[in-house]
Amino acid sequence: MTRLKDRLAGAARRDPAPAATPDPISPAADRHPSPADGMPARRPATPIARAAPGRPTPAAEDTGNRLIVGRQIRLKGEIAACDRLIVEGHVETAIETGELQVLPGGVFIGSARVDRADIRGRVDGSLVARERLTIHDGGAVAGEIRYGRVVIEDGGVLTGDIARLTEDDGGAKTVPAPPQEDTETA
Repeated sequence: MTRLKDRLAGAARRDPAPAATPDPISPAADRHPSPADGMPARRPATPIARAAPGRPTPAAEDTGNRLIVGRQIRLKGEIAACDRLIVEGHVETAIETGELQVLPGGVFIGSARVDRADIRGRVDGSLVARERLTIHDGGAVAGEIRYGRVVIEDGGVLTGDIARLTEDDGGAKTVPAPPQEDTETA
């Protein structure tokens, strides 16, 4: 920032032409400062583009706290007051949040109690997805898994102690597995 100011000041010394004073009635009066005014030019605002598939969506629908753990970042420890956790790197924690997104190449190890889980990377540990668990092609979830609804795309992997939650007590109870019939004959 200091270099920019020095360059602008140097340019003003070389070009002694006076800056025009804006007419208070003209639309140019409420324009942003420019280098001619001795101030750095502001870039025009650009609209937020839609995210590519497999990437977090824009914050338009976000109303809470969001944490993005980027690629090549390793995070281990407590995460609090997070409504949406987006994992591109490596996270080891126990968390209760609204949404967990593990993107391709992302790894989540630990326990998570969430409303929704969207998995394109890898999850190892305990996962409770009260509303919906979605495992996309290339995603893998292993461990103790409880879910309200589950969607597994072709290529998604779900292994471990798996059970569906009931609606009672906010998903605290699980639906028992149907009894296995004994097919052996004596």
